[in-house]
Amino acid sequence: MTDRISRTAVALVIVATVATVAAGPARAAFDLEGPTPRAIAVGDAASALITDASALYYNPAALVELATPQVAFSHNRIGNFDFLSHNLAYGGISTGRFGGLAAGVRVFSTESGAGDNLSTELTVSVGQGITVLEDVHSSLAIGWTAHFHQLDFGTSAGTYVPATESYVGGIDLGSGATIGVDVGVRALLESRTALSAVLRNVNRPSLGDTDSVQLLEELVLGATYEPYPDVITTGEVEVASGEEPARLRAGVEYRIADPLTLRVGVGSEPARFSGGARIGFGHFVLDYAFGDHPILPASHFIGVGVEF
Repeated sequence: MTDRISRTAVALVIVATVATVAAGPARAAFDLEGPTPRAIAVGDAASALITDASALYYNPAALVELATPQVAFSHNRIGNFDFLSHNLAYGGISTGRFGGLAAGVRVFSTESGAGDNLSTELTVSVGQGITVLEDVHSSLAIGWTAHFHQLDFGTSAGTYVPATESYVGGIDLGSGATIGVDVGVRALLESRTALSAVLRNVNRPSLGDTDSVQLLEELVLGATYEPYPDVITTGEVEVASGEEPARLRAGVEYRIADPLTLRVGVGSEPARFSGGARIGFGHFVLDYAFGDHPILPASHFIGVGVEF
């Protein structure tokens, strides 16, 4: 059965690769990476690692691993700037033979110095993971996530008219909405190795009517390996449509004791270093991560969650 699971997983990866290479354009809106502190801390190498409700954003196939209900919230201070706000709330449950279900809301907004809203990216997501093959030590799961994206540019600041010594009211700069679909597969082999493949925006969604912008299509291939108890190594490669360079990411997670886990990670395009920690208090979880950037100041990420 394990050989069958391995062959099936490889076949699905090949199909996903061909589909992405045949696709088109470019990085734009809704391309923020690593919404959760855990993912940021391991360099965003999360597609094969994360098996909690936040798998909704990385690989929905891993939602089959949900054993108890979970809810969580995270606040990301990107570049440590006051005018950038990135917040995320999500939760998930196990549904038995129907796998795991999760849903989340993600908001990224920018503000002017006067506190006016300049733009808002809103994403409402729902996803499911289902086990398709399983034996004593290995399993194969598939999953999907549907993201409803809405982009709003707010209104302009208005224009001063000298002739009347007055201001003309701000102009509505427009908004748009679309739905993107991600599909994923995750193979767990001998309980110590996990392989994953995720296709993001597989339906090729776009924003706008006349000057439409197609959202980025990506293929993410990931793997994790647990060489020792409480130590997990993770890595992945992301291939985007168009002329975008491939991104490489890797990280390590080390549980020092039951309440404390340390994490570290690296990434490319751009070159980055990150780290963080998790502390558990009974049913409550506190996550922290930081990430550096070759140009911007370091970013800080804080998350709190409840595991019932």
